[in-house]
Amino acid sequence: QFWFRDMEAILVREGLLEGDALNAVAVLKMNQVLVDERISTRAHGWFLQGGIGYIASDYVGDDGDPTLDVLYRYAKPYGIKTQFVQDLSYSTVLSDDTDHLFNSISSLTYEVSDRIDWENGIDLRLTVFGDDIRPNVFVSEAFSTYRYYLSNRLSTDLTLSVSHVNDKVDSNGNDDIDKALFFGITYRLK
Repeated sequence: QFWFRDMEAILVREGLLEGDALNAVAVLKMNQVLVDERISTRAHGWFLQGGIGYIASDYVGDDGDPTLDVLYRYAKPYGIKTQFVQDLSYSTVLSDDTDHLFNSISSLTYEVSDRIDWENGIDLRLTVFGDDIRPNVFVSEAFSTYRYYLSNRLSTDLTLSVSHVNDKVDSNGNDDIDKALFFGITYRLK
């Protein structure tokens, strides 16, 4: 009861209640969404973040280059069981022959039950090289993940992935469509 009273005070203070108190139906709906619902991310809205960094050392021994990274995320729930998330990102190292990395991940997650989520998505990656020697690389991947929550912090994932690399180079071992099946266990710290 104290938790609901505190939540009610916050909603009144922010002007989100039409009256001055929660009714019984609102309390039940709040409990259903905030307590009974799944563990995976629920979000609505968008955000934009960016940053600059510094490469202290890379694989070939070069150092001293700054980086630029930008991420845009849009998220929208559809009903109580479905969540859509779109991530668009851009990253580059600001140096001679600057390479540009573009990434787009779209995912739709459906809650099958309180312990089972089914996520489907598409991951598109484009690398545009700053020199004229290397051709641009485009990677497309479709994935489907079955996620079972063993507890509040522990889950297992089974992911089927299909991907293709287009680098405009024939007979280099990546011309076929790659299929993969992954199994993972995730422990959430927070």
